[in-house]
Amino acid sequence: MKFKGYRRSDGSVGVRNHVVILPGCICSAGAARKIAAAVEGTTYLYNPNGCAQNSEDTALTLEILSGMIANGNVYGALIVGLGCEIIQEETYLNAIRQKTDKPVYYISIQKRRRPCKDRSQRGTISREAACRC
Repeated sequence: MKFKGYRRSDGSVGVRNHVVILPGCICSAGAARKIAAAVEGTTYLYNPNGCAQNSEDTALTLEILSGMIANGNVYGALIVGLGCEIIQEETYLNAIRQKTDKPVYYISIQKRRRPCKDRSQRGTISREAACRC
């Protein structure tokens, strides 16, 4: 019998090949949703957290989100952060790298200054990830 799925380089397997667009916090959810809607082949995952969490809640949120990205049905991810949330870029990437070697990108709205208004850049990273599937 032939396996009709995806074998990941980290050893996991999946029957789906999602490119996840994940907001780094509730405040960047709108931008992340717009990116996912504009780029075919991506899947938006909602994150209602990121700000005003205590350290235990932050650790749990990071564990859950990094686990979702490490799931075998996920090819890779784009995390859209606002820039001022508790879980910053390096923290996200380090937690994910401990679980998987999948391609994961991070963009910060505050660093890019209005990424959703610049249509030429809005989907570049997510399109690149979606095309690699």
